Order: sequence, then C-alpha cells, then structure tokens
Amino acid sequence: AAGARTVAWLRTTGCDVGSDGDGSGSAAPVQPGSWSTSELPCRTSASGTGAPAVELHECFLGPAASPAVVARTLFSALREADARGADAVLVEGVAEIGEGLAVMNRLRKAAAAVVAVAAGEDVA
Repeated sequence: AAGARTVAWLRTTGCDVGSDGDGSGSAAPVQPGSWSTSELPCRTSASGTGAPAVELHECFLGPAASPAVVARTLFSALREADARGADAVLVEGVAEIGEGLAVMNRLRKAAAAVVAVAAGEDVA
C-alpha cells in the first residue's frame, strides 16, 4: 500500500504450532523460518488523522523454549527482513540461559534500539 511502513516481526510465540486453532491439531506445524504477510489498517488518532498502514511480515523463528532452533533461524530471518525492505524489525526475546544468552547478546549488538516490553504491556 502507498505510504505503508514495512515491519518484520520475528516471533517465537503465537504461531499455533501443530494446530489449526480449533484444538484438532489438523493443520501442518508452522516450520521455523516460515513467513506470512498481512496489512494492518491505519490507526486513527483523536484528531482524525491516520498513520499509514503497516505491512507486517511475520516470521516464526522457532519455539522460545528451544533457543538453539531460534539461533539457527535468526540470521536468515534478519537477512530476509532486509530483503523485504523492513523499516523496523521486532524480535521476541528468549530466556537468557545457555544458547539463549548468545542469541540475546547478538541481538543487542545488532540493534539500533532495545525496548523491553512485558507480556500484556501496552506500548504507546
């Protein structure tokens, strides 16, 4: 969409791995490194002006409980986000234990900014 911001969201949660959402488990598992694209509508402010739509590219890095899988997927996902022209890249963190410590250390070194957000917290 014209004027849309492009955001890559590298996820470790919310991908319903092995489930089609109804609990039957009939859908194929989401594979680490798989991408999906959607467009989010404009957010309208109180003044009635809207921000541009956001083109959202989501990539499932692997389960947060498996930082080794996340580590193997991370760098190719970052390269793909760059290839898709992402204006911003959001990465869900993993526990900083074992291989997770290396993953989070590398992300901090690569980041222009780090914003820690607790689950359920609203980001303005």
